[in-house]
Amino acid sequence: MQKNRQTDGCRFDFPKPASVNTVCLGPDEALANNGRFCILKRTSNEAMVNNYNAVLLNLWKGNIDVQPCGNVTAVAYYVAKYASKCEPHDTGDVIREAISNAKRQGGDVWKQLFSISMTILNKRLVSAPECAYRLCHLPLKMSSRKTVFVNRCRPEERYRLLRFDSDETSIYNNIFDRYVLRPNELENLSLAEFAVRFETVSNTTWSEDNGDAELRDEDITPERYIRLQDNTRLRVRNRPAVLRTRYYTINSDKEAYYYSLLVCHIPFRNEGELLFENETAEDCFIRRKGELRPLQGDISSEQIGHAELIIQQAVAQATALNAARETDIGNASMLCVGEKILHDDDNFCEDMDERAVISDELFLGSIRGLNIQQKELFQKVSTEIENDLHGQESQLLLFITGGASSGKSFLLKLIVEHIKRCYAPTVDILLKPKFVEVGSLTGVAARQIFGKTLHSIFLLPIEKKIL
Repeated sequence: MQKNRQTDGCRFDFPKPASVNTVCLGPDEALANNGRFCILKRTSNEAMVNNYNAVLLNLWKGNIDVQPCGNVTAVAYYVAKYASKCEPHDTGDVIREAISNAKRQGGDVWKQLFSISMTILNKRLVSAPECAYRLCHLPLKMSSRKTVFVNRCRPEERYRLLRFDSDETSIYNNIFDRYVLRPNELENLSLAEFAVRFETVSNTTWSEDNGDAELRDEDITPERYIRLQDNTRLRVRNRPAVLRTRYYTINSDKEAYYYSLLVCHIPFRNEGELLFENETAEDCFIRRKGELRPLQGDISSEQIGHAELIIQQAVAQATALNAARETDIGNASMLCVGEKILHDDDNFCEDMDERAVISDELFLGSIRGLNIQQKELFQKVSTEIENDLHGQESQLLLFITGGASSGKSFLLKLIVEHIKRCYAPTVDILLKPKFVEVGSLTGVAARQIFGKTLHSIFLLPIEKKIL
């Protein structure tokens, strides 16, 4: 145990109190409990054991100390506590005094902020290793990959740095300026590909002031360059960078979501020509989906796969919603299309994960094969999905019945596919979300609709009668 010099108790609150139940504390109680947000269920024999979770402990197979953060206040406190963990206890008083002095002295706001920031820096604790690294001009962090940020919002929402009066350097050009000036040989390169493959040329060189040259892990790969149309040079990266962008979802901002995909993955010379006049980003995305270019070349398979999946999900969703809005869908024969949907999965089993979406051709052909009643039901479900995507939460309960061979299973399969397509872009693919569950009372019926039994879905025990 480590003693707390002020209270003569353990600063980690050992021994822990025994508790019959696990209790999550409210914000006020958590602050009074030194930032600990829960009291874990434990016996008196576990008084000297860290907080743990049985499942995580079995997976980690090592010491853990975990606790849930049940509300926003708990998360904010937890992050702030770790960010200021090594700061002096009187830092708050010093900052308050600095703010009071700055307000008394008056002047421009930036001067007041500068005065406060210098006070904070002067009072900051610096560890011995950090001092040694800074004195020896050694890097405080290293990474095997560089990152590049592309602000893929609309042009009017981006920040620009003002240029000096002299126009001798192009350091204030951003990635968009350099991209439109790319050489003609790279005409078909998208902005995302351009950003991760090329970097600006810095005039700084390695010197003795930067540390011992022999300690530097130099890259012996020869440097290659490309020349832009304004005669400036860009260096070809020996290893592609990791692309970082603004994160949009179709729920938060649908227009920005589709525009961000367009500007990153469709080649252009003039960004203003990406969309037609008065055309929405969603309509443009549907019109130009064949031109989308995911990250290619020698970029990691994980990056390629993730980018392609995001694009495929957006295309599938746009195709589904656009097809459902169509009002001139004919009543073509649905027999061949329906049979293909219903019997195209020979490897069906109840434990199978989410199936990949069917092809656009088959999906659209199936919609065209709906009869009038099926089409009305399909459009009703699609309208509710669109309302839900726009934040208009509502519950839709339907009871559908029909005779044999009336197309119930065919329509159900099509609606399930439609739901998957519409909701797929709303959650990161890495989380492997499941948006729809199809269930039936018996295994035979479940097999007919590519679903599961209710016992399997809800993990219900199977009751067996003994005769």
